[in-house]
Amino acid sequence: MRLATTRLLFAHWDRLRGERAAPIRGDIDPAHLRNVLADVFMLDAKPWQEGRVRLAGTRVCALFGHELKGQRLPQLWLDAESPEIARLIGAVTGGMHGVVASLIGETSGGRELDLEMLLLPVRPNASSQCGAIGSFATLALPTWFGVDAITSLSTRTLRMVERKPRSTCGFGRFTPAPEPRIQRGEHLIVLPGGKK
Repeated sequence: MRLATTRLLFAHWDRLRGERAAPIRGDIDPAHLRNVLADVFMLDAKPWQEGRVRLAGTRVCALFGHELKGQRLPQLWLDAESPEIARLIGAVTGGMHGVVASLIGETSGGRELDLEMLLLPVRPNASSQCGAIGSFATLALPTWFGVDAITSLSTRTLRMVERKPRSTCGFGRFTPAPEPRIQRGEHLIVLPGGKK
């Protein structure tokens, strides 16, 4: 997980799930994701099916040039990759495994954009079916953002986020950075880490 959006969403999801494989849909509070909400999307799905986009943030919709609500997520990929992506999403919704992927988005004009996608399972509650929460993030918005739109995705790398029990000694699992506390008027977020 290279990008701050991906890390922040994972940290929030990981904190909500506790000892469980995934959090319950009702646990997710958009107010706690306000700093990354524009890059986040949610899927409605039955277990082992890829489902459809329930909602998508403003930046996600702007990247693709249209509202994504109701669209099947695999339709965003090249036709050759779409069936494999559908199976992968089914593994997330049915197998309760997360996925982080490095993608290339291409516009109809041939422009390319490197993206990082995170897709994490969400369990159902009494009022909603299961599904997933995810994000599309990029290091920097391109100069053509809002003028041109991504028409297809292709996958560079995929990695499953392993479902490991929490370790008391802290070894053997990814430890996400805590969610930053942001005050009004602040524009930058400093995350711990880096070179010593």
